[in-house]
Amino acid sequence: MIRSQTLNRILGRRMTERMIETSSVILREWSTNFSCVPRPGETIYGLHSFRFPDPQCINLSDNAPESGAASQPSTSYDLAELMDAAAVAEAHRFDIFQTCAQGLEWAHTTMGLPWWATIPLCTLSLRLALLPWSLRQAKIVRSSYMIYKEAVTLTDQQQGLSHGSSSSDTSSSSADSSPSARTQLASSTSSLTTAQRLKRTQAILRNFALLRQKCEAPHPIWILVNPMIQMPCFMVMGLTLRAMGVGRWPGLIHEGTLWFPDLTKAPLIIETMETPLGAPGFILPGLILAMTLTSLRRGFGASGTKLYQNQENDNFGKLLAALPPLLYTLTILGTYFKVQQPHAALLHWATSSAFTLSLQMGLQTAMVRETLHILPAQQVKDMLARMVAPPKPASSSGPLYSESTLPSELVEKVRCTHSADVLVVMGAQLSAKHRYSEAMFCLDRALALHSSHVRAHYSKGQVFSLVGRWQEAQRCFREAAEKSPEGSPEKGQALYCVATSLHTQGDLKTAISMYREAEGCWRGQTVISYSLTNALLEAGRSEEAKEVLIEAMNRDSKSPGRPFAFVLQRLASKLGLGQGVV
Repeated sequence: MIRSQTLNRILGRRMTERMIETSSVILREWSTNFSCVPRPGETIYGLHSFRFPDPQCINLSDNAPESGAASQPSTSYDLAELMDAAAVAEAHRFDIFQTCAQGLEWAHTTMGLPWWATIPLCTLSLRLALLPWSLRQAKIVRSSYMIYKEAVTLTDQQQGLSHGSSSSDTSSSSADSSPSARTQLASSTSSLTTAQRLKRTQAILRNFALLRQKCEAPHPIWILVNPMIQMPCFMVMGLTLRAMGVGRWPGLIHEGTLWFPDLTKAPLIIETMETPLGAPGFILPGLILAMTLTSLRRGFGASGTKLYQNQENDNFGKLLAALPPLLYTLTILGTYFKVQQPHAALLHWATSSAFTLSLQMGLQTAMVRETLHILPAQQVKDMLARMVAPPKPASSSGPLYSESTLPSELVEKVRCTHSADVLVVMGAQLSAKHRYSEAMFCLDRALALHSSHVRAHYSKGQVFSLVGRWQEAQRCFREAAEKSPEGSPEKGQALYCVATSLHTQGDLKTAISMYREAEGCWRGQTVISYSLTNALLEAGRSEEAKEVLIEAMNRDSKSPGRPFAFVLQRLASKLGLGQGVV
């Protein structure tokens, strides 16, 4: 802030930035009274180019002394210096808007188009520049929403809640589209206690993270990146155009079109309730409102929000149920401010709304989706359904792969890799992507380099179990157990997988024995006690099952988050132990 000796003498010791702002307002009021048309100068309102009458005395009432002090007399001052100080202060405050206004003026001059064409073209250019971020957000929103739905389905299947389908490989989309399925699910979840609902939510989030990693989907935090980039850009441009309209920027008065030849006029002056352009002045605000509401409706429909709102017992469903009315209400209330905007700003918002709606309509066309590499919704649903569906037994006991059918790039990469550890990691990554034959090729190569590699045997058993070949899985897990250090957790984990393989094949007696052996190495694991309880219950040994279950519930009560509380309570109900056993 610039202060000269004259200015300090006029304003005294209590001169503050507020006084500069007050002086700036006075100058703008004078400029209106003298009907001076501002020209772009050093500030957005061009304050330097005005010619004012000779300086007069002004009593700054805001600078009154405190009670009991002597009154300060009115003082004459140098108006030119006050103008300079006010102009510098205002230019400093609105620097970003001044830069934007100068950019718009440059575009207007360079293109040689009237303002009514320059403003929409600048808005479209900005939207196109930010289009990659918009498309990325659209993909992330849709994929995250679908993955979340499948995570809910997977969690409810794990916890024994019905989704209205007896088939194990039925996608959750069928449940979403069936009213009876939604009713059945709502009745199942409504009986849960608050603690059980909290644990269910935690399980949903864990499954969501797992499915997101398998799909290689971006983190949902990216949803916030696009608004954080776009909102400041469009707000700055909109506010700049509003300031240019209020300040009667050169050319805006005469370079309108149709029913708004003057782009500085607003549809409504709220203080006097005047309508400078009459009824046609409300056309643009009405179009903006209609396009925004239509865009919101289409957006909610495309993401499937309506279907998911019926799951009232899910917190995410409650949020989605409240979101549309909230956004509709905010959009309608925003019209109150839109009708007070100059038509220069309304042109900007109308162009932006039209672009959004056109993009949504274009994305419904297969050709546009293919061009932008957006997968159809059904394809994404099918992919997720395959992930949450249990594996189907393999029809053959032969090799999982033929080297001649594998991608040549992978074969070459594996042959050039001489570290068994690296190959095991590669196999795990390929297995997570459901590329089991390629994963097995990596693991076989790892065992060829290091035949006693415990993790390679263990990972190979996991791949066999994922394709339903439990006998081969059992042999691999047993190899891993034999090659693990005696009494180590690794040995206990491998033995637990051996027991699971036997359990799945129906050999309950041997499975129970292996569960107990695994418990001796891998101590304190609730998952082993839970599986052992199921095996004992299936074998008809209810009393032993009760003892093991009570021990499992005691262990789970000491675990952070109690991940097995829900399924253990279900087993307790089957065994007649009732609520609150622990």
